[in-house]
Amino acid sequence: MSRVHKRIYCFRVINPAGALVDCSAALIDISDKLSIGQTEIQMFEDVVRIQRFRDSPVGRLYHLARYSPGTHSSTLTPKVAGKLDDEGVLGAPAGKEIKTGECYALVSEHNVLFCGHGLTHQKCAGYLFMLMRSQNYQLDPIKFHASSNIDKVAILNAQGAKSIRLNVNAYKLSLPKADEGWLGGVLSSVGEEVMALIGKDPTRSQEKSLQDMIVALEIGLDGNSRATVESQSTITDLANEVLSDDDSPVDSFTILTRDGTPITSDDVKLHSTVSVDKNGTSVNHVAIWDAMVRYLGQLKNQKLLEQ
Repeated sequence: MSRVHKRIYCFRVINPAGALVDCSAALIDISDKLSIGQTEIQMFEDVVRIQRFRDSPVGRLYHLARYSPGTHSSTLTPKVAGKLDDEGVLGAPAGKEIKTGECYALVSEHNVLFCGHGLTHQKCAGYLFMLMRSQNYQLDPIKFHASSNIDKVAILNAQGAKSIRLNVNAYKLSLPKADEGWLGGVLSSVGEEVMALIGKDPTRSQEKSLQDMIVALEIGLDGNSRATVESQSTITDLANEVLSDDDSPVDSFTILTRDGTPITSDDVKLHSTVSVDKNGTSVNHVAIWDAMVRYLGQLKNQKLLEQ
């Protein structure tokens, strides 16, 4: 049995106005009341459900699973002697579906510790919202807002930024969007350039190619010493905006401080890493749950949940 490293991230649940939302009691009531099958929610081509849960002294732990009805996996023949391989397609056994993703969450008041394994925190938040609405809970849409690693933010503000490198999926850039702030305006302009290369009505094959492409955009100072104080201040302000903008389509970023310290998109989120056993395509949920309980205790002791 192999082992894999997984990251546990700390989020806060917020509504569109930015207010904290405590949905822990509602989720406990719903998961107590419903069977596994009754928690299934259709989300486009996927079905997401609560696979299992467990209580802890600091909150309820959830294991969410996703499947796409009718999913098949392509097969091949290893060590083929000839020039042709009789490839095939293999589906799930009768009465079963192939699991296509899962995630793990510890919900404690408005705090959520999250570990993804083929299921993103955005989809997890969307599922929990749809599940609560399906049980007649009245609430505004929710999302998970990453809790910042204040040490990394402090380093950025102390040293200042020298350059910002943004990595964005080309397909996201091709979609219409509002020009909000400098970041939205820049990405909108880059998206127009991408669309100019393929035309206004891309074919399905062109859309697929865009989904496989990453556009990199870098903004930097013309040398630490030559750059004006205003330029240095501006790029540091831009870097802080990148850190705080949850709604931008940016997939990842790297900010290089003027002292040469790299700060990545993963670095600025409060997180912990755990090594767990991997069984097939799944991981040991008990080990992740135990690590989440320990990590929440550490965050509380260090008063990081109050930042």
